[in-house]
Amino acid sequence: MRRRKLILPVVGAIIATIAALAWLSSQPPASAVAVAFIAYTNAPTGERMAMFRITNDGRRQTRRWNVYNIESREQPTWFSTLSLQAAPTAIQPGQSELFTIPAPEGSRTWRLTVSVSPDGWRRRFCDWIRQPSGRFLYAIIPSRLRVWPSGFGRSDWIDQ
Repeated sequence: MRRRKLILPVVGAIIATIAALAWLSSQPPASAVAVAFIAYTNAPTGERMAMFRITNDGRRQTRRWNVYNIESREQPTWFSTLSLQAAPTAIQPGQSELFTIPAPEGSRTWRLTVSVSPDGWRRRFCDWIRQPSGRFLYAIIPSRLRVWPSGFGRSDWIDQ
C-alpha cells in the first residue's frame, strides 16, 4: 500500500516534466517585422548615415537586438556583423522605431538585416537561467531551450 502511494506522485511528476519540456521546446511564432529604408542623412561628424524604420506588424511585443548585418547583392556570401549604438529595445504591436547606421562605403547594392525575437516568457526564462538565481537549472536544460527564439527583419535592396 505504501509503495502504491509513492508510485502515483512519481509517475505524475514524470508526466508533468515531460509535458513542461514539450511545451518549452515548442517554437514560438516568428516575429513579424518590417524594415524600411527611409533616407540617407549625415551625422554631426559628417559621416554618411542610413536611416531605417522597423515596425512590429505582429500581435506580440518584439525585441529588436543591437546586432545587424549588411548584405551585399554583388557578393552574396559577404556580410558584416555590426552592433547598433543603441540598447536592445522592445517594440509593441503596431509600433515603430527609427534608427540610423553608418552607410556602407562604395557603390554597391545592399540591404540591412536586423536581429529580432518575440519578447515573451521564453526570452525572460533564458535571461533568468543565466542569472545566479537560475544557474542551478542551466546544466539540466537542453541547449536548444537555453537560447532566445530569434529571427530577422530584412529591408529591401538599396542602390547606393
